[in-house]
Amino acid sequence: MIRRLACVLLVLWSASALAQEAPRPDFSGTWKLDKGKSKLQAPAPDTSILYIDHSDPRFWLNRAHVVDGEADLFSGHFLTDGNRSRWEGDKLVLESREGKGRKESLTVMKYSLSPDGKTLTVEESIIGSGKKRENTWVLNREAPPTLDVTETDLAQIKAAGLWYYVTKQPHAWQPFTVELGRGAYFPAEHGRGPSIGMFELKLENGRLALIRQPPIGSVMAYFGFYLAKLDGEWVVLDDYFVEERTDFKEE
Repeated sequence: MIRRLACVLLVLWSASALAQEAPRPDFSGTWKLDKGKSKLQAPAPDTSILYIDHSDPRFWLNRAHVVDGEADLFSGHFLTDGNRSRWEGDKLVLESREGKGRKESLTVMKYSLSPDGKTLTVEESIIGSGKKRENTWVLNREAPPTLDVTETDLAQIKAAGLWYYVTKQPHAWQPFTVELGRGAYFPAEHGRGPSIGMFELKLENGRLALIRQPPIGSVMAYFGFYLAKLDGEWVVLDDYFVEERTDFKEE
């Protein structure tokens, strides 16, 4: 009897240990909104794209809701070992608070992955001002972006970039707007991506970016914008800027 009880306890302990050691889902990837399967109380964007870089406990998120060709952006870095970023089983829960007092709102988002890894579901709950709003966002995994673009794509990318610069920061970016507008199209060659004048198309952290190559100097500033092709149209998602300092030594 004692031996049988010991065997049962051993089996139960082993099953529990295996359950605890089950790998957690990796949400990394490019995800596009499936409006037909989503259930939204909020006004639905024309389309939405989500970039996630997940290496637990680090979770990096960049989201763009696109309406009439303009992107509403959100980005954030989270650690999944805290109170507001935590695991509940195989769901990842992110919480954020905004405002104070009566204007305070709480947003809770629960991320889950389908067994085949092709569908991401985000259950969103927003509580504030005595109201509660719930949305279920369903997104499908997209193939990673590539540098395989046509001259027609480059022309559309130029048009999207010019519209972005002229409408967002017309004075600060005027010299570069002119430079982009006059830029000729060049196909990829010799380790260089497709280009529009001094602007080169590159893959940066799994995202597509058009980046201006700076002149050589002690401080090299790379700037441009991230972009994506959504429903057949190129859309600028966010600014790109990286600054590098180079110390030249006299011989």
